[in-house]
Amino acid sequence: MAQQVHLGSATALRGRWLWLFPASYALHIAEEGLAGERFYRWIGRVSGREVSPGVFVGVNLAYEAAMVAAVRRARAREDAAWVVPALGTITAVNGIGHLAGSVVTRSYSPGTVSGVGVWAPLGLFAVVRSRQLLPRPVWRRGIMAGALILGSVALLALPLSRKTSGEKPPHASSSRSQSCGGLAANSGSFRHAASTCSRGRAGRAGRPDGPRAAGRG
Repeated sequence: MAQQVHLGSATALRGRWLWLFPASYALHIAEEGLAGERFYRWIGRVSGREVSPGVFVGVNLAYEAAMVAAVRRARAREDAAWVVPALGTITAVNGIGHLAGSVVTRSYSPGTVSGVGVWAPLGLFAVVRSRQLLPRPVWRRGIMAGALILGSVALLALPLSRKTSGEKPPHASSSRSQSCGGLAANSGSFRHAASTCSRGRAGRAGRPDGPRAAGRG
């Protein structure tokens, strides 16, 4: 009976504010996909596993649709109140995770601004508010569901990603730098190597004028 009373009071969790979850998710996707070096490139650089832009967009659109469906269910059914702490767990952990990634790597993790400014506060509010209104078993069910969803997302990223090659594209000056570097190593004198390379470049620069000069003579 006590649980039914609490569930009845949980109607406060079924308000229009729940639509802030999919709305803020759209904002979050936009930041991840458009800001900085793009999140799929950033995660490839720091983790060694890259995700193609197409996969990134497709997966996030699927998650956005799932979040819309979850909110619709939470608003329509009283027995789906556990969805609220689940969404809160997902968004709070994601937002804090972006901040932690930025701090650890000392770089901007695309998604940090919306994650810290919107998702983390919204998620923490949902977790705390649902804890006040829901029976503890229902609240725990939501927290566990959110944690399982986060874990499944991490596992799904493995087959959808591939290892980065770690190879940098060759530069036009690489062969010239290697030859001069090799000369410096063999000669044992950087000054001698630098002067030799400078004479070589000067000679190449003067070659086109040679035939014309001979013709004028």
